[in-house]
Amino acid sequence: MAGKNIIKETEEFYNNFKILGLVTQITIHRLAWLLNHEFNWSLVRIGDVILSDYSTIFVPNHEHLEKNEQLTVFPIHSYKDEGNKFKVDLINNKYSSNIFFQELKQFDYIIIFEGEFDFLPQNLLERLKQFPPIQIVSFIENKKIKNKNLLLSYR
Repeated sequence: MAGKNIIKETEEFYNNFKILGLVTQITIHRLAWLLNHEFNWSLVRIGDVILSDYSTIFVPNHEHLEKNEQLTVFPIHSYKDEGNKFKVDLINNKYSSNIFFQELKQFDYIIIFEGEFDFLPQNLLERLKQFPPIQIVSFIENKKIKNKNLLLSYR
């Protein structure tokens, strides 16, 4: 019985996320600038998520990695609104030849929203579609994320 409650609580937690996938050829820095300008956010690079065969590690910007290490690194930009109503994370889904969310390999970038969704900009999807450099943008059902621990790996 306790196992069912844990599963239910975990599923409810993951339902607190909205996920967008974007296809564009611009850099993550340029995309962050566009999003900041359009939605009055302040996305800044907070660090990198490093994937290895056995774990996921978040490395803040100011920490340095060994130059010899061959690691899979994914830059992350983040913004939390002043009232802490919601948080926005911009993740580089494709970096070098690696993919962060394997099940979403068609997308170059993933935007993850967490919190009170009523505070997100109105017509978010339509406004993003108007940017010429963005070729495709769409909401992704949370159940498509197989490795849900990746959503927690940098929080």
